[in-house]
Amino acid sequence: MPESILIGYHRRSGSTLLMNLMNAFDSLKVYGEVPSIPIMLRYVLGNVRIKKNICVKPMDIFYIAYPENFKRFYKTFDKFVWISRMPMDTYLSDMETGYMYLSYLSRKEREGIRVKFFDRWENVYSHYFANEDKWHLVRYEDLTNDTAETFNALSDYLGLDFSPEKLDLEALNLNWDGGDTKILETGDIHTKSRFRYKKEMHEGQIDLFMNRLGEKIARLGYDI
Repeated sequence: MPESILIGYHRRSGSTLLMNLMNAFDSLKVYGEVPSIPIMLRYVLGNVRIKKNICVKPMDIFYIAYPENFKRFYKTFDKFVWISRMPMDTYLSDMETGYMYLSYLSRKEREGIRVKFFDRWENVYSHYFANEDKWHLVRYEDLTNDTAETFNALSDYLGLDFSPEKLDLEALNLNWDGGDTKILETGDIHTKSRFRYKKEMHEGQIDLFMNRLGEKIARLGYDI
């Protein structure tokens, strides 16, 4: 019987990379942010019939718009894959792309950090932490450092076989349908953005993140 898979994430966490790599599962049709809009509407209404395995990556504002206990919605999906990234790196990428500046009217800062980021991050991640047993966790850092091992674990969870040779961005014939446009310019999977905060944030900023999110960062499996 065909199954439906939901990707959960906070923006700037590697979800576009994961979505494109999931095309390595030959029996899976993957829908990015834009094509997923009508599909998500059908799921919200509980009116979905599928004839093949599908994977849906909605815009991450979906996880803000709907509460983490929206159980009727969760019953409509079969498998759940959450991609996480160290929140300090997510923040730096958010600032770099300008999303942070567009998202909030409040410019309140502590240690030079826009503190509204914490509220958004916690709102989105509430879906993961409230339903932790449902989600298969993929860390961006693991995905970029050892893509094959990450996909072996993902394959076991999904019960689908993947083509290892397709874990190569050049082999995927990438198409942009929402998410990070930089992936179209990327020739390979690199680790340059892993833990960049260690070089780009000062001690006071890192302490601010740890004081606010430290317990949740640890629950995601990061060393702190």
